[in-house]
Parts: sequence; C-alpha cells; structure tokens
Amino acid sequence: MEDALEGFDVDAYAAKYSGRNRTERLLFIAKSCPSLYVDARRALLRELKGGRNMALYLEVLDGEPADMILVESVKRSASQQHERLEQELNSYKSTMIKESIRVRYAPRDLAWWLLQMGHNDLGDFYYQLGDLPAALKSFAQARDYCTTDKHIIEMCLNVSKVRRLQCLCSKARVDTSEYSRVWLILCCCRQVLHAEDIALYGGICALASFKREELKEKVINNSSFKAFLELLPWLRELISDFYSSNYASCLQTLEKKKPELRLDIYLCEHVDQLCKEIRSRGIIQYFYPYLSVDLHQMARTFNTPTPSLEKEICELIDADRLHARMDSYQKVRSQRGSQLGLDVRIG
Repeated sequence: MEDALEGFDVDAYAAKYSGRNRTERLLFIAKSCPSLYVDARRALLRELKGGRNMALYLEVLDGEPADMILVESVKRSASQQHERLEQELNSYKSTMIKESIRVRYAPRDLAWWLLQMGHNDLGDFYYQLGDLPAALKSFAQARDYCTTDKHIIEMCLNVSKVRRLQCLCSKARVDTSEYSRVWLILCCCRQVLHAEDIALYGGICALASFKREELKEKVINNSSFKAFLELLPWLRELISDFYSSNYASCLQTLEKKKPELRLDIYLCEHVDQLCKEIRSRGIIQYFYPYLSVDLHQMARTFNTPTPSLEKEICELIDADRLHARMDSYQKVRSQRGSQLGLDVRIG
C-alpha cells in the first residue's frame, strides 16, 4: 500500500473539500495511513487553526505545544458569538412573524450585509464548532418556520450537512444487495457531495450491482452521469473495460486503485467487498454468452491462476449465483433452462 500511494498529493486531495468535510477526510487519512501521516496532519492542523474546532485542534496535537493564544482567542470569540446568536433568536421569537425566524443558510441567497439570525445561524455555529448533535437540533428546528418549498429544501440541505452519507457507504450496514440503492441515492445528492465523489461512489456501486443492460442504460449512456465520470478518466475506462469484457484490464486497474480507495472515509470499509463483487459479476457475465467454456482460456482472460479461478467459480455455485456443478471429470456444467447446458472444461 505504501508504494501504491507514492506521489499521492494530500493537499490537492483536501482542496476538493471544505469545512468539516475536509477536516474529517484529513483526520481519517492521518489515522489510517502511516505513509501519509505527516502530510495529512500538517494540512489538518493548518485547517483547524483557521476554524473554530479548538477541541479537535488540541486532540490532534496530542500533548504537543499548542498556540494557546489562538485557542483562547477563538474560544472567547465563539462564546461571544453564541451569546449574540441566542439573544438575536430570542428577539426574533418575540418580535417577528414566523417567516422572519426562518433563516436561509446560504449567504449567496442573502445579501452579505444581512444579520445572521435564527436556528440556521445557531446550527451553522455549532457545526463549525464540531458539536454535531446541537447543530442537527438547530437545523431541524428551522423546519417549523418553512413557508415555501425553497425553505424546506434549504432546511433539508442543512440537515444533510450533518448526516452526510449516513445513508450511503459510511458506517451504515450496506450489504451487496443495497449497492444499487446507493447508486440511486447518489444521483440525488449533488448538492452535498463533490462531483468526483458522485462519480466514484456511483461508478463503483454500479459495477458491483448493475446487470449489463443496466450498466449501459444508467451509466454508459447516461449523459448526466457521464459528465461526472469525465472527472475520473481511470474510472470511465474501467467501466468501459468491464462492459467490453476486457476483464484483465478492468480488474488490474481496480486492484491498483485499491490503496487509494481505502483512503476515502466513507468507502474504505466496503472496498474489499465491492471489488470482490465486481470480480464475481465479471465471472458471471463471462459465462453468459457461451455454451462451453475452457477454464484455462478463461483464466488467461481474467489474468489469474486456474486453481484460483476454479475456487471462485465453486463459491459462486455454492452461493447459487452460478447455476452449475462440478462433475467427476473436473467439468462445470451450468443450466440456464431445462434444455440449455454450459460446459466449463478444466482439463
């Protein structure tokens, strides 16, 4: 893994993100990848010193000398801002109608000169401070004061900042049968994900779950999703190789990218299972058009030793994903129907 990550640019990777998303990803890399620890920690400390989460700043330093002048200054400023926001909110509650208490989070939707106010301001404050439960509570409380569809959408996006990807490939219990559902959810998450993340998560989940026809319709011929794939040429080529049955090239690229995929905070726990599922689907797809298959030829196509491939095929048979059996002459016979058979010759 160390050699595979040689040349990985932590700063360039982190630059794609902002706020807590950047902080969480840098923290994950620092904790999970020793070879990138120094670069990730340096970038993380730089990010934290420019924010309000002094608790995490001190935690990352882990007893090393801290800029206590900065820490005290940020804490003092945060305390003063919290008091001001609470006072403003109480003032709004007592003097203004419901519409005035509903706050749009995005500053571009408000003039920069408008006072920050209401539940969304408090939610944003807590979010920057690192207090996610309080942030979620404040964002959710704005729901009672939404008077238009736009208000509701803004409120939901604020909540999603806190719960980003909990319904996707995070620590949720995502099993193989749910990868296609993850792909559908990703298509609705463009406001809270980086475009490259949509391409990566969507592309990998599609390979692990879609049938050949679905892959062509929903990914390869999907003009909207293709725009995201253009941001990751290696993934676009990988999907093309898989669809074109260039399995050796596809799986070789996938194996090469594994170390980098494990650096993703949300994808890391699923990398091995996703790659295994993609490989299994490739094996099943290879069988589909043939009546008779020579296993040695198939092993060359997949660039893998024949015994290893034989073992994988047996596992798919045992799992009832490949309808076949191994006979006493070391052949695999697959039945797609009552009249149709498939021989896979091993010797």
